[in-house]
Amino acid sequence: MSDVCEMYELREDMEYQPVCENSQNRVYVSLVRSDAERELRAKEARRIRKEKEFARKVIRTAAEGIKFLASAGSGLGVLHVLSAKMLEVRGYSAVGGEYLFAAVFAVVVWNLLDSITGGDYLDE
Repeated sequence: MSDVCEMYELREDMEYQPVCENSQNRVYVSLVRSDAERELRAKEARRIRKEKEFARKVIRTAAEGIKFLASAGSGLGVLHVLSAKMLEVRGYSAVGGEYLFAAVFAVVVWNLLDSITGGDYLDE
């Protein structure tokens, strides 16, 4: 049982609600939680959810950039090696199939990195 004379510490998230009247003491009060605390918790949860979503977007963008740089770099590296080899074989510089092979190689590297890093996040 609670004591009638018990004093509660006043907090911002509580409000007073009249219960009954008495001849000696005008009004008894009971503490009732207000909706402000619930709203603060919901607001904090929304803020945290937005921060997590922003972090996910940053990570996804960085992953896309790294995949692009890796695939383009590998394609250009293969192109450089094949062009040097074809120059040695042909004896002159010409545009040939090494450009097509380098492009296909870059696409294969992109798809490989996409499957490794879990590029299925767009299917959400």
